Amino acid sequence: PDSALESVVKMVAAEKFNSALLAIMKSDTWAKEPRATWKKKHKVLLNEKVREVLEGSYEQMEEAFAAFDINQDGKVSVRELRTGLSCLDSAVSLTEEDIMEVMAVADEEGAGFIDIQEFLRTFGPHAVSHDEIRDGLHSFGRTADGRGYAFLGLSLASAKLSDVMNLRDFKQIQTLDVSHNCLSNLAPLGCLPLLHDLDCSHNQLRHVLSFKPPVALRHAKCSHNMITEINSLAQHRFLETLDLNHNRISRIAGLSENAALRKLLIDYNELIEITGLGGLQLRYLSMRGNRLSAVHGITPLDEADLELLKVFEECFDEMQDAFYAMDIDASGKISKKEMREGLLSIGITSREAVDRLLSRVDSSQDGEADLREFLALFNRSRPTVGVPGLAQ
Repeated sequence: PDSALESVVKMVAAEKFNSALLAIMKSDTWAKEPRATWKKKHKVLLNEKVREVLEGSYEQMEEAFAAFDINQDGKVSVRELRTGLSCLDSAVSLTEEDIMEVMAVADEEGAGFIDIQEFLRTFGPHAVSHDEIRDGLHSFGRTADGRGYAFLGLSLASAKLSDVMNLRDFKQIQTLDVSHNCLSNLAPLGCLPLLHDLDCSHNQLRHVLSFKPPVALRHAKCSHNMITEINSLAQHRFLETLDLNHNRISRIAGLSENAALRKLLIDYNELIEITGLGGLQLRYLSMRGNRLSAVHGITPLDEADLELLKVFEECFDEMQDAFYAMDIDASGKISKKEMREGLLSIGITSREAVDRLLSRVDSSQDGEADLREFLALFNRSRPTVGVPGLAQ
């Protein structure tokens, strides 16, 4: 190409003869070897056909790569790809154009060859390699013990992974994304003691967080899997957010001991009733797209409660903010007088409303309401009428 020639001329003019010679040799080598044009990676039926042939011929994709890498230089050229495919199933005939298209999709960097990681990502599924893990590391920061620095985040999304056992060598990971893979078992994650954020959506999981619990797991996204029931999550006692959208769950169980759980999403499952949530202090619960016909274990708010809740939501970002605003003496409890003054400040003047609210939240019957009692009233469910996802 003209650009390559110009580069060589400039090197000669600058008396960089060795660099110029290497550039000429490289250009000559590339000219002899047909190169695929770069394309944005996308799934194509052709690649799926090749993957099926490879799976039928080799037990592991690493074996397939080693067989294709004829000169053992750690990469597969167009010529090696052509030779390797010609030795496989004779019933699958690929034209030169097909081979170039396979090369273009697999060669993510447009380098003219396919390395082991590109090969595995294109034709997987496969066990995650140490190189893939190193490539996915991000978020450099101080380690949990404060004694050093390391990469604390890891993204392995859309890598066609079937196993993540090698994560045991990266114990510093705190945030992990293994979404859009082929995982059916998360047991290896038990070796990540500091994990607090996990995205394992879009896999083939049948159980929820079925691994030895890390010390600090707070948020888990398990949507778009094959989960049919919620196994006990009692060991994950610090779990705050759980996303189970788009699974096949028919009833809620296994969460009764998760006192820290504040946000539960279980949209588009197969729920027919709400049970097993009575002891939880949820702040957000979403169940859209189910076929709910019954609510058990949750005391519904009546119209008066809803009106009061609406006023609080208009005045405060969080319900605990409302409590602290009315706790004038910062004693941790709201007296009847404090409640009257607090309600008056947000426009509620009715004495009956004060008496009713205090009687509703004062479960200990001591004439005062603490934060737990105050929040408990508004953590109950609203009436089913008009709520998306609930049967009328």
